[in-house]
Amino acid sequence: MTQGYDPVPEKATPVAKGPTAKTPPPRKSLPKGAAKPEKIEKPEIPTKPESELKFSLLEETTRPAGGWSGPASADMPPPNKGKKPTPRGADGCLAGLTMVISGVLDSLERHEMADFVQRHGGKVTGSVSGKTDFLILGMSAGRSKYTAAQAKGTKLIDEDTLFDYVRSTKPQPAEDTMPSTKPIATQPGEPLATSAVEKVPAKAAASS
Repeated sequence: MTQGYDPVPEKATPVAKGPTAKTPPPRKSLPKGAAKPEKIEKPEIPTKPESELKFSLLEETTRPAGGWSGPASADMPPPNKGKKPTPRGADGCLAGLTMVISGVLDSLERHEMADFVQRHGGKVTGSVSGKTDFLILGMSAGRSKYTAAQAKGTKLIDEDTLFDYVRSTKPQPAEDTMPSTKPIATQPGEPLATSAVEKVPAKAAASS
């Protein structure tokens, strides 16, 4: 009887491996029963024709040292600083909006306008991009920002346009049209009239 033996296995020829595709990370799912976050709708600020906006552009022949937004324009004080009330609108009335400021505004410094926008929920950046919603223009505004806004379809507004919108988001208290309820003095021993509509008794009127 011939004793069996195990054959020596042949070595497998290595196969060249190509680049493996990376498996995308799994999407994070919301907890069961959790509501999907609602998409924030951006506020619609009514705009005016460009000819009605209070702004001007720096002339190309008078480019200041440091660029169009250099010290020559940025250091000019607003012409009506401290002369115009700054409105207070509803909380978050500018939420979701991204704005850029250029030029000398009518009553606020640039940093004051940036703070005003942020206090109402908006965002302020330094340059116009595809994500910019509005360019706030003042006098001696930068020509490069203005040109970029036109190319990207960014809406143009001035300080008054923004103030009018913010002011409109917070209803003003209505005037009191009710008659006065201050008691009206009468003769001793007679009841007091409780409003201006209530008539004083004839006896008191005759003796007055």
